[in-house]
Amino acid sequence: MRKAVLGLAFDHLDALAAVSSARCDNGASLEVSRSIGYTNNGVSLNDSGSGLVELQHMRLPVQQWRAAGHGSEVVVDGLTPCLPWFGR
Repeated sequence: MRKAVLGLAFDHLDALAAVSSARCDNGASLEVSRSIGYTNNGVSLNDSGSGLVELQHMRLPVQQWRAAGHGSEVVVDGLTPCLPWFGR
């Protein structure tokens, strides 16, 4: 799912970077992000219903997405009629 959204954003909507965050104790989510190419981009404390949680922020620039070759893994079909929803 993440690759599908990133493929749309980077390869069809000219996004320059993507950002994501996960709780620092959510290793599975952070590992999925890292496997796609995201790198650490800071940490913050956020208030949750059960107290403070530490969030790891991550960033993926379009150059890194393209260098990893992920765009070839995503096929976007039927985008043209949807472009107005993206301000195009």
